[in-house]
Amino acid sequence: MSVSPCCPSCRTALQPSQGEGVLVCANCRGTFCEIVALKRLIAQAHQSLAQGAYQRRPIELGLPVQYLRCPACNELMLRHNFGDSSGVIVDVCGKHGVWFDNGELAQALSFCANGQPQALRTLE
Repeated sequence: MSVSPCCPSCRTALQPSQGEGVLVCANCRGTFCEIVALKRLIAQAHQSLAQGAYQRRPIELGLPVQYLRCPACNELMLRHNFGDSSGVIVDVCGKHGVWFDNGELAQALSFCANGQPQALRTLE
């Protein structure tokens, strides 16, 4: 897949990171994970099974909702609560991947590492 070089949040160039299919914005530190890459990262997190309780982030309801465009196809992405209950609100393009704002990918993978089997529902 040919991914546009622009971040959907701040329009800065996206750079490869963490293996094939993962792109990071050098400015806002957001991350775009292609579907295959995200499945790989989730599988790795499940294998690690970190000990300890997952700390769910509070969802900020007072902030205005902004829909972002997929860096691959430029279509508006849908917003989802990652894994239905993580508290990490991500932007999803069902064809290409998931956009995580700064820090959200680590939070989502921590959710997966604590044995949350529903994490892949974000991609459905």
